[in-house]
Amino acid sequence: MATDDKQRLDIFECLPIEKIEDLVIWKRPNVSWAGLVKKIEKRTDYCCSSYPVCSFNSKPNFMKAHSVPKTLVCHDMKGGYLDDRWVNGSENSDEYKFLLWSCIDIFVYFSHKFITIPPLCWINAGHTHGVKVLGTIITEGSEGAKLWDRMAASRTMIREFAFRLTLICDHYGFDGYLINIENTISKEAMAALFYGLDLLIKNVKTLSPDKIFIWYDAVNFPSGELKWQNKLNNLNRKFFDMCDGIFLNYGWSEEDLIATVEESGSRKTDVYVGVDVFGRGCFGGGGFTTCEAMEVIRKHGLSAAIFAPGWAYEKCGEDEIADNRDFMFWELLNKYVYCYGPAQLPFKSSFCRGFGLKKYKEGKVVKDHSWYNLSDMNHLPALLSGIHEVEESSCFMYYQNDAYNGGGCLLVKPQKKEDIGKHSDRLFFCDFYLQYHRKIHIKIASKPLLTVSDPTTLFDLILSIIDHVDCDDHSEETVIRKLCLPVISNIKPEDGPDKWVIRRFQSGGESGKGIHYHHRSSI
Repeated sequence: MATDDKQRLDIFECLPIEKIEDLVIWKRPNVSWAGLVKKIEKRTDYCCSSYPVCSFNSKPNFMKAHSVPKTLVCHDMKGGYLDDRWVNGSENSDEYKFLLWSCIDIFVYFSHKFITIPPLCWINAGHTHGVKVLGTIITEGSEGAKLWDRMAASRTMIREFAFRLTLICDHYGFDGYLINIENTISKEAMAALFYGLDLLIKNVKTLSPDKIFIWYDAVNFPSGELKWQNKLNNLNRKFFDMCDGIFLNYGWSEEDLIATVEESGSRKTDVYVGVDVFGRGCFGGGGFTTCEAMEVIRKHGLSAAIFAPGWAYEKCGEDEIADNRDFMFWELLNKYVYCYGPAQLPFKSSFCRGFGLKKYKEGKVVKDHSWYNLSDMNHLPALLSGIHEVEESSCFMYYQNDAYNGGGCLLVKPQKKEDIGKHSDRLFFCDFYLQYHRKIHIKIASKPLLTVSDPTTLFDLILSIIDHVDCDDHSEETVIRKLCLPVISNIKPEDGPDKWVIRRFQSGGESGKGIHYHHRSSI
């Protein structure tokens, strides 16, 4: 395809670069979707481990973000660049999506193309939640070996390789690269590989020190042999030292992890232990037993790289619902991840997941058909509800038959009489700095559900303001003020029952940092 054609396509479609010849002549398109990329939002510098549902009275265990192992998700869904590649989205609301952004640190968009540029919608969904989104550099097999031999023979080509990849990362606003070299490397090519990677990393970090590089455990140094080590050792240590982390292959044993901990020293959490959800040679067998591998990884304080969680969709049977399988998969991993929250004002969420049966704006339908565009995803809670039907007893679920903005909302479920007042869930852990005597303005849109027999079912949104979050002292936080905001109460005849009701609240005068949002059923 001619370069001019590719530049025209850059307005509508997100595409990879498949050949070195295309890479070395790449230049910034005159018109591009890059202008639609959201800046990465600030997230809390503390996190908490998993906590039980209906846990309002359960104090979370806060920890400093740098003190806990990290979680990387590597996407790999049917080769990539499906309906997610369209800049303006598609009408396929069943397309693959990922929702647990609040509990991961890095998202890698993966394909088997030479240079994988993450599509716009994935960058924006990640950045909304403060998650770094990486592209992929991959060479494989005999063609990959030939490519590195070509670059070894041309210092100009290797310089262009590093220069153009730097420009691409900067132009499209993603946060670095996974480097996946899965082919043998000759002695001459090994020198070119190190020169090119060193140049690339220095160039990118000069422009943006926060961008990161993760090396995949495949090629050995200094031999250039393609032999997966499944642990950190002297054969892949040099690559680890160059990069911000290493993604270990999946065929590890617990003994390999023990050796890795010893080898990594103070950089233990920069080791991402690979887990293949398809179970190919993987500890625990993947699938719904992926949690077995995660348990062992966390036992040794190592970070995790979860590869191909799209398994929940790809292996979905005809009598199953893919979204439900995905919820079930992540619910099993919930106690092995760490939850973060927003730390940037103004903050808003309509709980839109980036797709829907219809699209709404201020409660009115503006698109009367199904749609998919993860760029429209709002900040989502970390709690994993949503796998049960309305009639069952979990506190809330994602709901796509109505919305205030976007493609869905949060449905608070009616409770049995004996359970009223007992149910509560934390929605968000936040870190908003409140200057002294500044007021907090809160706007809530709610609507009684017509299918519920009692449309006046009550619940409150609870806002807890604390003076600080102490990750070292696990005693109870000092709560400056706790606001119970009645969301549905005293419904007026003119309000409903089929209308969105807007309520505005204001708190005054407190200063502090931590703000926690909860909801609870009320009497």
